[in-house]
Amino acid sequence: MNDVYVTDIIDISFPDGYGVARHDGLVIFVPGCVPGDKVEIRTVKRNNRFAYGEPLQITVPSPSRVTPLCPHFIACGGCTMQNLAYETQLYMKERYLKETLKRIGKIDVSNIDTSPIVHSPEQTFYRGKIELAFGEGKNGIMLGMRKRASHSGQYLWEVTPINECYIFSETLKHILPLFNEFVQKNKLSAFNPLTGKGLLRHLILRESKHSKDIMLILETTNGKLPDLSGLWKNITTEVPCIKSMYRVINPNPGDAIKYETLVRLFGNPYIVESMGDMELRVYPDSFFQPNPKGAHLLYTRLAEFVQKEDIKNVTGLYCGAGAIELFLSRYVKEVTGIDSSHKNIATAKENCIINRIKNCSFKKGRIEDVLKTLNLTDIDLLVTDPPREGITKEGLSSILNVKSKTIAYVSCNPSTLARDLKIFIENGYSLTEIYPFDFFPNSSHLETLAILKL
Repeated sequence: MNDVYVTDIIDISFPDGYGVARHDGLVIFVPGCVPGDKVEIRTVKRNNRFAYGEPLQITVPSPSRVTPLCPHFIACGGCTMQNLAYETQLYMKERYLKETLKRIGKIDVSNIDTSPIVHSPEQTFYRGKIELAFGEGKNGIMLGMRKRASHSGQYLWEVTPINECYIFSETLKHILPLFNEFVQKNKLSAFNPLTGKGLLRHLILRESKHSKDIMLILETTNGKLPDLSGLWKNITTEVPCIKSMYRVINPNPGDAIKYETLVRLFGNPYIVESMGDMELRVYPDSFFQPNPKGAHLLYTRLAEFVQKEDIKNVTGLYCGAGAIELFLSRYVKEVTGIDSSHKNIATAKENCIINRIKNCSFKKGRIEDVLKTLNLTDIDLLVTDPPREGITKEGLSSILNVKSKTIAYVSCNPSTLARDLKIFIENGYSLTEIYPFDFFPNSSHLETLAILKL
């Protein structure tokens, strides 16, 4: 313990973005380091299998090392790869995807049509959504990001204050001071996930990358708020692109954001995002890809596949607000979307109407229940876009019963993707194409489109 070494960083770990070193057979995870660095480290935690190291100094920097744009890089738990050249980020993500498919899914991609990872159209200011946490600091309440996980790998509830963010919007630097001033003036308290006490939990911002309009969502416990009309006037005068403000009341313990009670305080009920020539309404609790321009590339790739295969009928599972289904509707005869969220289905139907799409329908319910009600012989393609947890066991069983000739699996988590693909392959499907997309520049995450055929 507390041994000091000079060692080479040979790899990077996913998803935490730690540099990886080896010393006398011991694997050491080192934050803030990138492959190619030679670094002096001190071990701070160790067991029989691995250790965590603290970097003391980088004696020889990697050729792939770059200076992070963001001054909050070290403390913030967001962009863990911002000190790594973008092309190297892409290489590491692509390799990680292939290794995960092999390790978990037992899938050798060497005989599969695998495209190079598709670059994000923008590497900065690309996100349409950011979730900021309230916390207590030396100067009172503050807004920021949860701190990066400690050497122990434990999640930290502490907040590191920020004054800008290079992946969301340049307007953030104008919004944050006004919010901080308001909460300090009114002596409001920040929610503490450990004690369950405090009023203000999160400030969520959604931005249309098309119109640049912004929606503010203030998540609180069920305590009383002061009058917000003055804040609304000041903030919309300073930042005119802010068009909407909501309050979410979440009385639950823990740090998870939950849209249980939603109240529109000021402005428009939604913002409008574009996807190609479609306009899509986005509400506070709508699911929409965080990188809209990146999503457009993935949807275009899927549309090209649909046309090539002459697919007529599509069923979308975990459809969210229906962006994929609506996008594909112009290339096929009929599309059906399924989602368990009433709000998502309502938004999907609304977007269907405003875009004058006639061949799309949406059904609310669990996929294992709704699939039983459909004419399964009419399904040429199943598109599934599940959450990070992947498809449930019941959902997988239902999908396999459909026996769709083709499945398009959209995933933001290589581990659960690999797990689910293994099950499909064991049940007669062949994995024919893999398309990785960089939806999350400067982070360790990526999006993947996988094509399966029966």
